[in-house]
Parts: sequence; structure tokens; C-alpha cells
Amino acid sequence: MCAIKKIRSLSVVFPCYNDSMTIGNLIETADKAAKTVAEKHEIIVVNDGSTDTSPKILADLQKKYPYLEVITHARNMGYGATIWDGLKAAKNEYIFYTDGDAQYDPSEMTKLVEELGEHTVLVNGYKTTRHDAFYRKFIGTSYNLFVKLLFNVKLRDVDCDFRLIKKEMLDKIEVTEHGGTMCLEMVKRMEKLGGEIREVPVSHYERKYGKSQFFKIKNLLRVFVDIPKLFFMLGR
Repeated sequence: MCAIKKIRSLSVVFPCYNDSMTIGNLIETADKAAKTVAEKHEIIVVNDGSTDTSPKILADLQKKYPYLEVITHARNMGYGATIWDGLKAAKNEYIFYTDGDAQYDPSEMTKLVEELGEHTVLVNGYKTTRHDAFYRKFIGTSYNLFVKLLFNVKLRDVDCDFRLIKKEMLDKIEVTEHGGTMCLEMVKRMEKLGGEIREVPVSHYERKYGKSQFFKIKNLLRVFVDIPKLFFMLGR
């Protein structure tokens, strides 16, 4: 059996908005996986103004995991701002992030690490099968095709938030969009700077608890307002 590839250090980042039913298990799973692929690691959770029991759960988990850092937003700032705050707080060589709703399995971060090459700056997952309601599949597929054509993004699955990023690359960019288009801007800025980007297939699961922040009418409308601004800004 081949030995698992190891990196020097890893930061694991999760957003958390009313994810009390999933965040604890995600942290436990991510902690085990991180120990297999990194010599040292930290876990960062950004609590985006949760109104459920997430703050208490995270406080209790900090007693079990001394390397768990919790960043708290006094009010709900939205998905993009939450992810970006977590990424900028990360201190290690590579940063892995995924969602806090358990639609992805953090243990599959090992696939991303295995795919790393000497010059790889981003390893992005792509969903083999999307387990969502029909309308979410339709909106997600339409958005993915639209932004790939408009921005000439090379990734096959732009909205798959299962990523391993080299911190050195992340430190070279700054995003201006903190809404739903933040990840699109981040990926496109990395593509423009160069560096090798690789992709691997990952599993996607049905959401069993909570509600998506992205699939709210006001957030969807904001995305389609922000896309033209982002297009002209990146064009300049």
C-alpha cells in the first residue's frame, strides 16, 4: 500500500451559520483526516452570527481541541465574508475549506493533498453527482455554465466549495466581493496570476439540516447584481 502524501502544515476552515447539527461531527472528521496528511494543523470556524446552539457547541469543542479557533461575527455577514475571514486568519502552508452543512465529507481532503504537485496552488473538487432538490440543481448548473462562459473560468465546477489552497497564492490576492460571488472572484484571480490548478472528483450529499444561505431570493438577486460589477473590475 502506498504511503499517504504529507504536507508540513494545514489550516482547516469551516463557515458556520446555524449548523449546530453538523459542525461537531465535521470538526471531528476533519481533525482525523488532517492528522493523516499534515505534520501539524489548526481548525478555524467562523461563526456567522448563529442564533442556534452553535456558539455553545463550538465553545465546548475548544476544550477538546486546543488548536480550534473560533471567529465570531456579531451579526450575519453572509457566506462570502465568512469564508474570506476564515481564509485570511489561516496561518499554515496550505488551507482547506468546505461548508459547515455536511454536504461534503472533510475526510476526502486526503484526495486533494494526494493531487498536489510541486507548483500546484489550488486543488478544487468537482461533484460527481449533485444531491440537491431539482431547483437547486438547475440554478447551480445554470450559474456554473454562465460564469464559466462569461469569465472564462477553467474549473469544471466553479461552485464546488471543497478546496485546498496554497497560502502563498492566497496572500497575493485580495477580494472585493464578500457576497455569493466571492469564491468566483477568488478563483478567477488565482487563475489570472498563474500557477497550476488541479481538480479531483468528490462526493456530494443531501443536506439534512438547516437552510442554505445562498439559495435565498435576496442573496440570489445580489449575485446577479454583483456579477456585472465583477466582470468589469476583473476586465480592468
